[in-house]
Amino acid sequence: MRPIIAICAILLIIFPTAAFASCPDIYGPYSCCGTSWYIYQFTLACAGVSGSVSSTTDSCSDSVYAITGSSATITYTYEIGQNDPILNSSNWQAALYVQFSDPTSNSSNFINATVSVVHNRAVVSTNTIVSQNGSQGSLDCGPFRAYYYFSAVAGDLIIVTITGSNNGNATIKATAPYLSNGY
Repeated sequence: MRPIIAICAILLIIFPTAAFASCPDIYGPYSCCGTSWYIYQFTLACAGVSGSVSSTTDSCSDSVYAITGSSATITYTYEIGQNDPILNSSNWQAALYVQFSDPTSNSSNFINATVSVVHNRAVVSTNTIVSQNGSQGSLDCGPFRAYYYFSAVAGDLIIVTITGSNNGNATIKATAPYLSNGY
């Protein structure tokens, strides 16, 4: 029996499980007012980041990634499992909180967040969650920014991509997104 355990341990070292196996955490079902839903909550640890990005907090004390330079990408990816709860495959939403301010009103300072669905290795939809630049004013970390409703089924990949640029004068921050599914 011990040799089998040792072999399994070696295989786990050589072929580790996915780094984000627990991302996102799934909560629910919740019910109110004749509807039910599940929340799929990402954390900052679930993200792949590149460019000028740092972790910090926003003015609402949420953990966020800040876009601190001329090029930043933050990506959250989730493959819907066969046993994951889906109440309505046509009733998904993606949402996050954004804090954005630019005292110079520079349109080259921006944040864009999109949600894409990949089905059978092809992107079947891409929708904008939020798009803001310095000439459009400020966003508080208050009301969440969301895209309603997209479709996704077990086996599909949901990708939330946040891109941005900051010439150093702006405050550009975004929380980890959450997905919800309900009816």
